[in-house]
Amino acid sequence: MTFKFFLMPYYVSDNYSPEAIALAEGLISTGHTIISNINYWFIPEENKYLFIEDNESNYDIAIYDYKYLYHSKMALGRVNKKKINILLDRNDWITPEWKNEKIISRFNLILADHLLTNFNYPQNVYPWAIGYTNRIKNYIDKSRNNYQPANYEIVYNFRVGHNLRKILIENLEKADLPYPIKLRVTDNLLQNNLDADSVDKKYWEQTAKRHNPEYYKLLNQSLMTLAFGGYCEIKPFFYQPYNFFEKIIRKPAYLTHRLLSEFQIDASFTNFIFQYDSFRMWEAFYSNTCPILLDMEYWKFKLPVMPVEGEHYLGIKKMNCKSFEQKLKTITTDDIMKIGQNGFEWVQKYYSPVAVAQRLEQLLKTV
Repeated sequence: MTFKFFLMPYYVSDNYSPEAIALAEGLISTGHTIISNINYWFIPEENKYLFIEDNESNYDIAIYDYKYLYHSKMALGRVNKKKINILLDRNDWITPEWKNEKIISRFNLILADHLLTNFNYPQNVYPWAIGYTNRIKNYIDKSRNNYQPANYEIVYNFRVGHNLRKILIENLEKADLPYPIKLRVTDNLLQNNLDADSVDKKYWEQTAKRHNPEYYKLLNQSLMTLAFGGYCEIKPFFYQPYNFFEKIIRKPAYLTHRLLSEFQIDASFTNFIFQYDSFRMWEAFYSNTCPILLDMEYWKFKLPVMPVEGEHYLGIKKMNCKSFEQKLKTITTDDIMKIGQNGFEWVQKYYSPVAVAQRLEQLLKTV
C-alpha cells in the first residue's frame, strides 16, 4: 500500500514529529510505499529525505500529523473523504484535536498519545505513543556494549521543566534513598559550534534541539534515570483552558489539596497527571539504564501495550515518594540492572518502528 503523510515544514518552531517518523520507517521496512506533501526528515548519513514530496501519485491511506491540522487552518477541508484517513494526535492539556467534533467525523482512526484509562474517548480514538526512531536506536547502540554502570546513582537530565519533574525531584531529594540523586548536565550542541554540515547539527536542528549524543552515552552509563514528564493538576479532570464553571467546580479540590500539603499529608489522590508520554521515557527504555517513571497503572495511563512496574521499570505511586523509598531499599543493584534489561527487550518488541507499523496494519483491518 501507499501511505501519504501530511506534515508541516521546518519553519514551525517545534516541528519534530517522531510518531510519523517511526511509522514511516516501520512501514518502509514492512514493504509499503511512503510519500508526503513535503520533503521531511533528512537522513544525513544517507543524504536523502525519509519523506519525499509527491503531489502527483495516488495513495491508499493518508496520515496527518496534528501540527499540520493546527497550523494549516484550511487543512481539514482538504481531507479526502474517499480515502482512509488517520490522525496522529500528540496534543493534550490544551484541548486535543480529537475533542473537535469535525475532526472526529473526518478521520477513520485517531492515534492519540497521553490517554487515560478512566476517561471515555470517541470510538475511533486509539492509544498511541511516541516510541523511538532509528536515529535514537542507532545513537544509543553506539555506546551500549560492555555495560558496566559508571554512575551508581539516580541520574536526571531534563531539557524542559515540567511541573511534575520539579515536584518529584524535590520529594526524592528529601527521601532517604540508598542511591544519590544527581543532576548530570551534558554538553549543549549549540555551544559546541558544530559544523553546519555535520550529522549531529542536522539532527539537532530537525529535532528542535532534542538530539544529544552525550545524553545517549549518559543513559548507557547510568544505573537509574529519572525519565518521567508531564503536568500535575488538581481533580476533577478538565482540559485547559478552563471555563468559568470548571474553575468553580475545581475550587474545593484545590483548597483540599492546599490544606493537606500545608500539614505535610500526602495529597496524591487529589491529582491527575497528563502529557506523561515523554521523549526521555522512550530513550531511557531503549538504553541500558533502568527508567524511573510514575507507576503507569496507578496513575491510569493508557498505552497500546503497557509495561509492568517492577519488571520493565521502577514506578512512583504517591507524590511523597515514601513507598518508592521503601522499594529501593528492598531490591539489589543486580535487580535494578535486570529491570533495565527487561525494559530494553520490552520496548524493542512493542515500540520499534516495525512494531508500531505492524500495530497500525492490525488497526486498519478494523476500518
